[in-house]
Amino acid sequence: ALISPDYLEKVKYFENFPHSLSFVTHLREDLEVIENFSRDACCENGAVDVDGDAFAKAQAMLSPTVCHHLYMGLADSTLPEEGLIATAFGNCFRYESSNMASLERLWNFSMREIIFVGTGEFVQDGLDRAREKMNAILDDMGLAYRIETATDPFFIGNFRNQAAYQNAFELKFEVRLSLPYKGDTLAAGSYNRHKDFFGRSLNIKRADGKAAETGCVGFGVERLAFAFIAQHGPDVADWPTAVRQHMETSQAKW
Repeated sequence: ALISPDYLEKVKYFENFPHSLSFVTHLREDLEVIENFSRDACCENGAVDVDGDAFAKAQAMLSPTVCHHLYMGLADSTLPEEGLIATAFGNCFRYESSNMASLERLWNFSMREIIFVGTGEFVQDGLDRAREKMNAILDDMGLAYRIETATDPFFIGNFRNQAAYQNAFELKFEVRLSLPYKGDTLAAGSYNRHKDFFGRSLNIKRADGKAAETGCVGFGVERLAFAFIAQHGPDVADWPTAVRQHMETSQAKW
């Protein structure tokens, strides 16, 4: 769950996503501070009521996504010639203020990712194959969805230019699932190309010495489940055959 603030600064997360960051701290290692907290601290309206000076500087952050740990581990390394594919599952933390009202958006959520690191062609081929396989899974789940280009700030100096950059090169695609009860859609997954941003920022090199390119597929598990129930309802008997058969097979194994 934890990640280094040095890393997040290096990949410009402080600059591009400051509003969503979650900080980890502890009481200052000062006996008087600890005794005062023990005596005076309380919880008011769901929040700890304590002097902010009692907390030490944050030396850790809650990780906003899963793939960052892989990129951090690959820093200052050279990839094998064939490139690298990794899969990951873990907790993500993004503070989204009043938007955190249901399973649509959570401060702490679960994400499954598949990550590609190598040449641009290798990354794009991996993303294309992953999208084809994921479309088949979504179809088996009987989900109504659409895939559309999207933006988030990651690459260059200001938000407007970043969005234009991503749109122009079609670097991000979102999977938006229908929420029939509210006539809206929910972004439950995405396919992302980062070009050589992480390769340059972290000195991740390909076998030929050039900066590696990266890309990832990520799906929010709670959002996927929420949209599934919103479309099919809570009664298992009404769920698509493929889903029910998978559940029966899984239960038989246990």
